Amino acid sequence: MTPSEIVSLRAEALFASSVQESDSPTAERVRSAVRGSLWRYGPLGCAVLVAGEFGEHPERAVRRMAWVLRVLRAAYPELSGSTSDADAGQPLRRRRVSRHYRRRRIG
Repeated sequence: MTPSEIVSLRAEALFASSVQESDSPTAERVRSAVRGSLWRYGPLGCAVLVAGEFGEHPERAVRRMAWVLRVLRAAYPELSGSTSDADAGQPLRRRRVSRHYRRRRIG
């Protein structure tokens, strides 16, 4: 699997989990939720749950996926090159993303 495919798989798994932004999850909690969703639903099941949310509640799904991707970058620093919030006991903080980066990634 390519790094991009791994990020997508983890994003769908975290999206399908019960972890919420208001939980202020630690990196370890995020990794545990990803493993749990993959075990419970499998990769295809996670993708189906994500697709269903985007179909039923697209506005909420977009906000949740943006949060999921931010949290994953902090929880799995080996894929993002960042180590600042990687400690398992530390709550993951929101990071600012430059407008240029967002535009390039979305478009």
